[in-house]
Amino acid sequence: LCFAATLAFSIGGVCVKASPGLSPMALNSGRCFVAALLTGAVCLLRGHRIKLNFAVITGALSVCLTGIFYIFSARLSTAANAIILQYTSPVFVALLLWAFQGQKPSKGKLLWVGVVFCGTVLCCGAGGGNSVAGNLFGLASGLTFAGVFLSGQMEEADALSACLLGELLAGVTGLPFLMNEPVDTASLACIVAMGLIQTGSAYLLLSAGLARTDPLTANLICALEPVANPLWVALLCGEIPPLRTLLGGAVVVFGVVCYQKQQKEKIPGKAAAIVQRK
Repeated sequence: LCFAATLAFSIGGVCVKASPGLSPMALNSGRCFVAALLTGAVCLLRGHRIKLNFAVITGALSVCLTGIFYIFSARLSTAANAIILQYTSPVFVALLLWAFQGQKPSKGKLLWVGVVFCGTVLCCGAGGGNSVAGNLFGLASGLTFAGVFLSGQMEEADALSACLLGELLAGVTGLPFLMNEPVDTASLACIVAMGLIQTGSAYLLLSAGLARTDPLTANLICALEPVANPLWVALLCGEIPPLRTLLGGAVVVFGVVCYQKQQKEKIPGKAAAIVQRK
C-alpha cells in the first residue's frame, strides 16, 4: 500500500509538465477539487465525521500550501529539483521541534541533517532548467510538508479531515485562476489524473499503509518518490535534470534514509499511547 502510494505521488511531475497552458494556481485548484470529491466520498462511505480543531486546521493549511509550492517549483525548475527539495522536510521537522518544543536532535540526527543540507546546496544552483524562484518554492514545500507530519502527531489530529479541508482550501484559493483560464483536453486529463491518483488516492493508500506497517518502513518507502518522479518525467517528457541535480538528489535521498533510521528510538509515556491509538 505504501509503495502504491509512492507510485501515485510520483506522477505529479509528468502532469505538471504536460499542462503548460494552465498556471500553477489553476492546475492546483482543479486537482484539489477532484481530490476533495474522492476524499469526501470516502468520508461518507465510512461515516467519518469531519473534525475542526487546531491540529486539523494546521494540517489543512500545510496540505494546501505544500501542493501550491510544489507545483510552482516543478513549473519553474526541473521535476527532479522540485521533488528533491520537498523531501528536505525531515530537516525542517528536526529544526521546528528544536525551535518550538526544545527537542534537540541527537548528534547522529544532526549529522544526517547536515548531509541533507549539503545535497540541497548541490541541487539549488540556477541553470540547467532550474531557477532561484523554483528553488525557493521547493524549499518552501519542504517546510510545509514538515508541517503535514508534525500536525499529524498532535493528539487531536485527524488525517482525513485535514486532507479534505486542505484540498477544499487549495481549490477555493485557486478558483479565480481556474475560471479565467482556458482548459484544453490535455490539461483537463492532467487535472483529473492528479486529483484522483496523485493527490486523492495517494493519500488514502498511504493512510491505509500506515495502519499496517511501522512509520520508519513507510518513510523509507516514500523516499523512493524523488527517484520515481523525475524518472517518469525523463521517460515521458524528455526532461533530463543536470548532473548537479542528480548528484545532489542522491545525497539528499541517502541523508533522508539514514536520518529516518535514527527514528528507531523508543517513544516513552504519553507519546507512545498516542501512536498506539492512531
